[in-house]
Amino acid sequence: MTTDLEQASRFITSAPGFTLLIASVLAIGVAAITSIFSVVNGVLLEPLAFPQAARFVAIQSETPGDSGGSASGRRCGACASEAGNAGRSGGGAPD
Repeated sequence: MTTDLEQASRFITSAPGFTLLIASVLAIGVAAITSIFSVVNGVLLEPLAFPQAARFVAIQSETPGDSGGSASGRRCGACASEAGNAGRSGGGAPD
């Protein structure tokens, strides 16, 4: 194993440009993965930062001349799940 380390140190010192390139590519790769994980963790994995975040719903307004039809006929996923949980506290058994 010492022979391998000696060969690696000789190669690193004989080709400093290649060593700098490899170190830069690794640093950029680690930084990119860390940034992506931070965004995914903050947006998708962590719960919302306010009490009763599971009860969060989206409210849409209807504008005159809207060709999408009536707003009362459309429901977001959170609205539909909230309507399905009517009478439940915390997603448990009915009260």
